[in-house]
Amino acid sequence: MQSKRERTTLTDKVSSRSESGEAAYLRRVVVCGIQRSGTRQFADILNQHPKVNLHGEIPGSLIVLAGRLMNEADSTYARGFNKAAAQRWRRKRLEVADSLISGFSKSFPMSKPDADVLGFKSPHAELEWSSLVEIWGTTRIDFLFCVRNVKQAYLSYKSMPWAQKTISQYVKRYVNSLEAATAIAERHSRDHAIGIAILNLDSFMSDAKQGSWLARHLFSPLNIACDAKESQALLEATKNRNATSATSSIRLRDLDEDEELFLAGHSRLRSALRAFNRCFGADLELILDHHSS
Repeated sequence: MQSKRERTTLTDKVSSRSESGEAAYLRRVVVCGIQRSGTRQFADILNQHPKVNLHGEIPGSLIVLAGRLMNEADSTYARGFNKAAAQRWRRKRLEVADSLISGFSKSFPMSKPDADVLGFKSPHAELEWSSLVEIWGTTRIDFLFCVRNVKQAYLSYKSMPWAQKTISQYVKRYVNSLEAATAIAERHSRDHAIGIAILNLDSFMSDAKQGSWLARHLFSPLNIACDAKESQALLEATKNRNATSATSSIRLRDLDEDEELFLAGHSRLRSALRAFNRCFGADLELILDHHSS
């Protein structure tokens, strides 16, 4: 169940204090979070709506480079040109930023002229949140952070034929993402031009009324009018392209003993879970078969 803080962090109107023009009225959204925790499914459901246009994944290194490029452009126009040129840059800055996001995405852009929610989806994009702030400047950015129990997330990852990370490598990135989400929430407490809400895949999968869940947790935070019936229809029209059953011939159900022991003794993971739960009023747990949480 989402806390009041989770439900309300995205409800402010889009802020674009320095930019002007049509692009400034679009809401910028990043569907991010833990790998194998629903980023593809939630992004695909959102993209079924005519008001939403989300691009595909962007490598983190390109997000960082784009942030540096926009910073350099800001500095160059601020110090090296006349006021008219600097003003023109400010007016077109957001369009340039959006073009970088679209151009660096793995997917081809979709034509959705009625969309007023623009962004992309990438697991762990929250790790580059400060670079995304550099890219989009003072325009509001809303992060939809996908997460689930670490055991189930790792087993889903390990079931993939392309999986290469060890459990140590996977959990390190899991913890880094929890800490980044907490940092974004702390930034929101000081600056409402950035927001974050939590999409718990375990909660979604276990809810008997998934249309209602989507209406509350996916569409409502973005101020998109989409009731439970409409949300259910969008869900049914969306093929879960990245489901474990669709991408792998096996679905691992249990950790081996060494993996169980590794998770049970991971103090930084426990600390990150406690901080995350305090920050968001969440109940994310370390659920193991043979060791207490």
